[in-house]
Amino acid sequence: MIDTVISIDIGWQSRAVIGRYDPNTKRAPEISLDFLDAYENGVSRRHAVLLWRNDVLCILDLGSANGTWVNGVRLIAHQVRGLKDGDVIQVGNVQLRLRFDPSRKYPPTFMASLLH
Repeated sequence: MIDTVISIDIGWQSRAVIGRYDPNTKRAPEISLDFLDAYENGVSRRHAVLLWRNDVLCILDLGSANGTWVNGVRLIAHQVRGLKDGDVIQVGNVQLRLRFDPSRKYPPTFMASLLH
């Protein structure tokens, strides 16, 4: 398995939606996976959200059609799951290895390695 490193800048936001462009509303999520053929790979328009809770970076599936996974375990929709540096998150069929500095609350950038 090859990791292709991509940098995703979420700015100084306390939460960032992961998904794909919505042609009906003309809106894109904060973390758009359209460049990874999001529609063909089963990524919902508003698939999941990264958010900070009690100084812990977390992920929450937003009721996506194809599910969100962390380290191979499917998340229950609308239930918060804490993350740690190096976790593999999967939205639809897109897998990303999450890299961030857990000592910094609201980091401006986290690194994601695309897994092939």
